[in-house]
Amino acid sequence: MKNIISTALLFLSASWASAAPPGDYLWVDQDFGAVCNGDSTDPMNPPVNDQVALQNALDAVKSGGTLVFPPGAVCAHDDSLTVVNGSHFVIEGNGATLQNLAATAPFGLDTGGLDIRNSTHFEIRNLTLDGNRDGRGATPAQDPGGNRHMIFLRDASDGVFFNVKAVNSTKDGFYIKQNVTRIQFLGCTADNNYRHGLAVASGNDIQIIGGFYTHSNGTLNNKSERIGSGIRLESHEPFETISDVLISGVTIAENEGAGIHLVGDVNPTTNVRIVDNDLSHDQRGALRIIGSAEVIVRGNYFHDYALHADTQLGTVYIDSSSDIRFDGNAFDRIETGFHAAYVTGSPRVYLTGNTFRTINMEPANLGSGAAILHQGTDGIIAENRLAQCGYRGVWATGDRVIVRDNAFTEMFKNVIFVNATDAMITDNIVGPLSTAGGSAAAEAVIRSRADGGKVTGNAVVCGSSAQSGIVLDSHPALVSDNLITGCDPVNWIRFLAGQGSTVLVDNVQN
Repeated sequence: MKNIISTALLFLSASWASAAPPGDYLWVDQDFGAVCNGDSTDPMNPPVNDQVALQNALDAVKSGGTLVFPPGAVCAHDDSLTVVNGSHFVIEGNGATLQNLAATAPFGLDTGGLDIRNSTHFEIRNLTLDGNRDGRGATPAQDPGGNRHMIFLRDASDGVFFNVKAVNSTKDGFYIKQNVTRIQFLGCTADNNYRHGLAVASGNDIQIIGGFYTHSNGTLNNKSERIGSGIRLESHEPFETISDVLISGVTIAENEGAGIHLVGDVNPTTNVRIVDNDLSHDQRGALRIIGSAEVIVRGNYFHDYALHADTQLGTVYIDSSSDIRFDGNAFDRIETGFHAAYVTGSPRVYLTGNTFRTINMEPANLGSGAAILHQGTDGIIAENRLAQCGYRGVWATGDRVIVRDNAFTEMFKNVIFVNATDAMITDNIVGPLSTAGGSAAAEAVIRSRADGGKVTGNAVVCGSSAQSGIVLDSHPALVSDNLITGCDPVNWIRFLAGQGSTVLVDNVQN
């Protein structure tokens, strides 16, 4: 995280000179008369509505220059603030806050904060935008239908948001709508927004690096439709596309929806990299990838997910997507009763080099929720490390799946359970297993239930001498070079429908 932010700071410092002409500084209070006493609790000195002064300041600086706020000030306003046709400008917040006045009427635009349109080469830094949702009493009756974003970008390019915070909105913290490209969010925060922390409906070359996206609540009037995600990429219209997005070094936690949610409603969301993030405690799982392609998920830490009343298909759920590379991630303390990683309806999803530890080990969750359930075709599950899983380790049902070079310890139930034609189960290391009411009661350590494919080169240690090492319901082409230890001395390899055409060679029992 520190290296990521340092890199971002170097980029930002290098780009300041191009954003605003040197020496062209304007102060929102001194030059435009903003009072910025929005935090006043003195009844004799109530907060002043700085709407006009703030808008005049933005109009003056948008064609080039730097607008400076007094350090730590709270500037109140009662309507949206807009920058239209802006170019080469900087807004330096100095830790100031733009706060919506309490008990104000619904806003006329789709934002209660800052609306940036048809603008290019700009930077906004060290500024908080506060929707003051509780102070405004923003209920469906008072603010029906629309509700408001804190930052709304459309037809914008080459922008940087550094240490910008969007909080307490009645819609999204940050919203990117159309024709948006080359935008960076560096060390930003979205907290306690009613829908999503940051949402992209259309855009490309978007970088979200560092920062916090937490406590999103969901759409005010229809939570069942769009439960609030920390970060959501979702196009709705035929003309909307999302591509080339980086989400890296971000902390995402305690959202009512998913931590990160990718959706391709009309066009697939493509070329997304989700790298080195920390995700925990989101009520509908850490990551959902639906209708997307060419996504890399690498080096993330998914931890501390628990059973919740809302449907949670998996801590990570991948559906109707293709060409997903999921590698080098870690799962820890997953107690949802659902699968940790669930792939369905998605070809060419590769899960490699991940670690799974303490998956559904609570008594209420034992016997439900595999570490990996892979239902996609032509998938690869390789070089993963799994320990202390309360149900199946790898459960694969997609044809031509490859399960190879994985290592399992302290497992419960079947360690590998494959019901897929032409599956390859090779070179896995299984054991030692749990002996406390777990896999010793399962009928097999490895179970294969479909024709074709191979079961070769696996090293299997059973949980008891009453257990089979490998059970075959159908007829794989080849079962060879497996080392079976501590299993049923008679049925260490067991065929439930006879050996049939299966070639059985060079297997060893200890």
